[in-house]
Amino acid sequence: IISAAKLAIIEYLQISKDELDNKELIIKTFNKLNSEHSNFYNFYYKLINSEYSSFGSATNALNTVKEFVTWVEENRKKI
Repeated sequence: IISAAKLAIIEYLQISKDELDNKELIIKTFNKLNSEHSNFYNFYYKLINSEYSSFGSATNALNTVKEFVTWVEENRKKI
C-alpha cells in the first residue's frame, strides 16, 4: 500500500524519489495543486506512521490509495 502511494505521489507531483522524503516540499506542493486530492498527503503521513493498523482501517487505507492511484492515472495527461 505504501509503495503504491509513494509511486502515485511521485507521478502526481512530478518529483524524484529523493524529494519524497522532504515532508515540507510534499505538503507545499500538494497545497499548490488545487484538486480533489490535495489533502492526500494527510492520509499518506498517517499511513507512514502506521495509524492504519487494524484490518478495517487497513482496508480503508487500501481503498484510499487505490482511488488516488486510479485518479492519478486518469489525470496523468492533465497534470
